[in-house]
Amino acid sequence: MRFASIFLVASIALSGAPGAHADARASDSPPSMALSLKDSVALALKNSLSLVDSRLGRAVARLSLEDAEDVFRPNVTVSTGLQADAQGADRSAVPSANVESNVALRIPGGGELAAGWSTSVSDSNDATDSSTMSLTLSFSQPLLKDRGIVDLDLVSARRGELGSVLSFRNSVATLVDSVITAYRALVGAQRRVEIAIRSLQRAKDLLAVNQLLIETGRMAKRDIIQTQADVASRELSLVEAHNGLDDARLRLIDILDIDSRTLIEPTELLDAKPADIDLARSLELAWQHRTDYRQALLDIEEARADLLRAENARLWDLDVMARATVAGAGDSLSGAYDDLSDSLDEIDYSIGLTLSVPLASGDWQLRRRLVQARIALKRSEYALSDLRQKIEIEVGNAVREVDVRHRRTDLARRARELAEQKLDVEREKLKLGLSTNFQLVSFENDLVSSQNDEVAATVEYLAALTALDQTLGTTLETWDIDVKQLDNVEWIDAVVPLDHREPEVK
Repeated sequence: MRFASIFLVASIALSGAPGAHADARASDSPPSMALSLKDSVALALKNSLSLVDSRLGRAVARLSLEDAEDVFRPNVTVSTGLQADAQGADRSAVPSANVESNVALRIPGGGELAAGWSTSVSDSNDATDSSTMSLTLSFSQPLLKDRGIVDLDLVSARRGELGSVLSFRNSVATLVDSVITAYRALVGAQRRVEIAIRSLQRAKDLLAVNQLLIETGRMAKRDIIQTQADVASRELSLVEAHNGLDDARLRLIDILDIDSRTLIEPTELLDAKPADIDLARSLELAWQHRTDYRQALLDIEEARADLLRAENARLWDLDVMARATVAGAGDSLSGAYDDLSDSLDEIDYSIGLTLSVPLASGDWQLRRRLVQARIALKRSEYALSDLRQKIEIEVGNAVREVDVRHRRTDLARRARELAEQKLDVEREKLKLGLSTNFQLVSFENDLVSSQNDEVAATVEYLAALTALDQTLGTTLETWDIDVKQLDNVEWIDAVVPLDHREPEVK
């Protein structure tokens, strides 16, 4: 029969027979891989190109933080120069050389400590050399404007780094969720194929019995048509189940980024174990782990920092400065050094305050910036309040959905058990001549429907548990995934080489 031929082709393709794969792109046997759900998650984390993109984003975020932290590292500069000056009536050239070195260190609060060393040597017209040395120590500190802004910028950079970590964590969790969904869909599709195979076999067994009854004269030939139609229908259902299985396999393969010909053999069954979930505890977990909630808290802190910057921009410049300088001179470098050492008790000191008052002509721009910063802070606070309410509703719905789906799974299992019993009773009645093929086929359809309903209910229950993890932000904790191990940027140079060749991503 035509349906039997289709089933045979589909069965050979899915069994991994050499040369029989559906796309017919290779003559060798397709690879086979037995995978548990945890293995599938690990494989996706290893191969996913979307995760590679997220890692690259993390590398950029880390560099931004390092740039911000550089502000408190010593800044050392060394400069040297040669020059010749024309002096005297004969305009003879007087060569000179100088070397300067400076070390500046920013300190918390916006102040700066600096030390400078200067040495110069020149050859005068009277054939004698002259050398000078000087050492300068200085300190400056803003008292009004810009006081503490450097610290604020560093905190903002660290806040941005934390936001990048949250974004990366969310990318990993999204990938894990997609693997879980695809894997369980594959297990469900495999279970539907098994149901269709057993249903077809029962239909064929009934057809054989009917043929025997016709041969013995106990059944009219026209009565077998119903059974033959049922066998054809079961064959069609099996072909459709095989097609659904292949679709589910390819969806999982796409996420795992492996050979599209791979025949994945799931090693786990659908198990609807009851889950003890407390709403209050679930809300606590959501406040701790939801990336969008934690990002909203960071947004409020950043909005407050922007408000402080806007207020700072309107302040007057009032700075305190202190300087100490000691210098020495001589006809040689050693002489200049000796003179500098002898002058340590004659250090020149200076201290002072500088005040700079901005003109009112540009103050309207600063006022607008201040108003915008205040509005942005209010919006962030309103957004957080709205998000809290949204999370409370989502968590309540997710917890309730888990409970409802589990009860539906229990009911579907009970319905399947009753359908099996009903079919067994109807078979016995048919043997006694108390039933008909039509009635038996009808009960067979009820059994297949209840079996598929049980599979669907179990998959939906497990999906509800996964959705609960998504809602609480606990997917990574549930699957014991350490984001720090995945957040590795040491291999960035290998992925993005300096010669800009197309990288080979393994």
